[in-house]
Amino acid sequence: MQRLARRDVIRILGAAMALAPAGARARLGVEDDLAVFRDIIRAIGGTTYMPPLLLEACETEFARAFGTEAIFGLVALARRRPDLEAMSQAASLRAGDQMRWIATFLFTGEVDGKVTYYDYCLGWQALTFATAPGLCGGPFGHWQEPER
Repeated sequence: MQRLARRDVIRILGAAMALAPAGARARLGVEDDLAVFRDIIRAIGGTTYMPPLLLEACETEFARAFGTEAIFGLVALARRRPDLEAMSQAASLRAGDQMRWIATFLFTGEVDGKVTYYDYCLGWQALTFATAPGLCGGPFGHWQEPER
């Protein structure tokens, strides 16, 4: 599993913006938009603590799944006063699907049917008081070693 640095995420988003329509290129404050997007992720997660790797992975995987314009779309939605009548049904459905994707990712670590980030997911962190099945007697696989 590759860990992307903050600079890598900004480079990916910057490269994607360079290929995006003129409206996206004309935007200023990309770093501010990323901060708002991170706040959206934290709000959906509903926790004050989130592992930095999970937050960065969510940004990266969201951009891969929906594109960078979707990030800016959610940021714009978060900045507007909620006015459901003014939003079209398609836009609200799309934003809802994207927020459900973020929630699923945060709590399961799943991307495209693979649970890549399960170590860091919030669902696993919620069970820190418990041990994983089969680990209570010793390290993983201890039951396969013969008794001495």
